[in-house]
Amino acid sequence: MGNAQTASSEDYFAAYYNPANLISRKSVHFGYGFNYVVPLLSISRRDTSSAIPSLLPDADLGVYAGISAPIGGIFEKKVAFGFAIFLPMLSFTRLDAVDYRKPHFYSHQSLPNKLVILGGIGVQPIEWLRVGLGVQILADLQGAARVDVSLLDNRLDRKDIRVDVFGHAAPTAGLTFVPLDGLNLSLSYRSALSLRYELPIRAFIEEIGTLDIRFSGTSLYTPHQLSVGASWDISDLPLRVAADVTWAMWSLAPSPAADVTLAVDGSELFQQSDPTSPGTILDARSATVQIDARDTLTPRIGFESVPLDWLTARIGYYFSPQRLPVPTQQANYLDANVHTMSLGLGFRFLDPTEHHQQPLTLDLSVQWQLFDTVHVDKPDPNDPVGDYKAGGSIFNFGLDIRHDF
Repeated sequence: MGNAQTASSEDYFAAYYNPANLISRKSVHFGYGFNYVVPLLSISRRDTSSAIPSLLPDADLGVYAGISAPIGGIFEKKVAFGFAIFLPMLSFTRLDAVDYRKPHFYSHQSLPNKLVILGGIGVQPIEWLRVGLGVQILADLQGAARVDVSLLDNRLDRKDIRVDVFGHAAPTAGLTFVPLDGLNLSLSYRSALSLRYELPIRAFIEEIGTLDIRFSGTSLYTPHQLSVGASWDISDLPLRVAADVTWAMWSLAPSPAADVTLAVDGSELFQQSDPTSPGTILDARSATVQIDARDTLTPRIGFESVPLDWLTARIGYYFSPQRLPVPTQQANYLDANVHTMSLGLGFRFLDPTEHHQQPLTLDLSVQWQLFDTVHVDKPDPNDPVGDYKAGGSIFNFGLDIRHDF
């Protein structure tokens, strides 16, 4: 349905789109599925002899699972919770801090390659109002390494390495109003989420001094997002129409380039030759890279029809505006307007293993993201990358199995 789910999500997917709608389903619901992403993007360079290569995303396979359930008893099913997890199969979480000079697609290089955990709770205090709160969890990475080296003896004396992974939580929230039976009006918020990393490396070289290298930065960034949406169930057809608009605050995005510092104090070298000399012989830092991203408004629309008891058909579309300027300077972060179309079919059938009395639902979907071609003309004739153009498409294939208990 073009991801127009702010008002229409009804199960564990609501933990992401709008936790208020976790209360919509009045039975325990479990599901799992697979996503296979096939990028067909291209970067055509005028100067094919450049020493700086282009970088394109690889295909990716992910698996997810989730559960949503109302709480009965004294809560009378007016409180529900939901939980979901997305797990990339090819790499649990991949941190990429790509050299900013390499032409590559800013939002599609490694964004799908991250382990994300979602949770939420929805409450229905009165019949026409639902309220929800949730959380998204990603990891932060911190570590350190220390080695002692003797150049003359060709020896490593000390090797200490520590890596810590911390959970980083970002809140979500949502509201849904039900002014008429079958009509939902919704508002949802998702906080920014990213992986922050810091990796200091210290090497003590007996003949020279201490070498300090520090890598730090932010990767896998998604911005603060505010969505408004509506869904309308037209029972006479039968048809559901859903529409969303999402404000994504990309202007707050940090630079994706790694901040690298390098320092050599030379204390051992100077101590042997001239004890009065200043210690530092090298102190360097990587250049600051600005991406100048701008906020975007993404409209979405989707339609869902149930022509037969056992068959559901879905179609949707959304438009993602370009958030980065054309990279005419040294940095080559690529972005484009993207048109996304989706089709889906859902089939309801009895469990062939007879473990469940309730029917199973099998959903098949395909999503096609079509990128506008971006032409990059460098004003500097001596630019090491040169002029190029980029575009293409991405296909996303999905399979989802769900069941009500």
